[in-house]
Amino acid sequence: MSGAVIYLKKDLNILDLKVDIVLGVFNFCSLFGSLAGGRIFDWIGRRYTIALAGVLFLAGDVLMACASGYRFLSVGNLACSAGVGFAFMIAPVYTAKVAPASFRGFLATFPELDGVWNANWNYSFRSILIGNEFIIVEHVRLVENKL
Repeated sequence: MSGAVIYLKKDLNILDLKVDIVLGVFNFCSLFGSLAGGRIFDWIGRRYTIALAGVLFLAGDVLMACASGYRFLSVGNLACSAGVGFAFMIAPVYTAKVAPASFRGFLATFPELDGVWNANWNYSFRSILIGNEFIIVEHVRLVENKL
């Protein structure tokens, strides 16, 4: 979402402070989503919790895409961050239960390693992630000079 900051400010006419709040609240709310995800996981089960995470994430994306103002954007961001928190809590547990014993460690830690790799890669290059394949679009400094 941080790549859309320029367009958020221009299209929605919101202040820098409000954009910073929307961006910063995502991680904070996903923390509460992961805490609630464990309880909901125990209550309704693994598969339904993963489905609920997907529904929340999709609903949040749709709400943010259709946002016409700051409040609508914030509600979409809240739903999306709750879904991400659910997924980060439940997906490794589900993977570890379903995977064969010889692959459990690899499959449970791969998303973490992939996230770290993607974060480091994206600090260096502007890229599009398609599965685990990268397409380098442009270098960040070239993009900054064009703006």
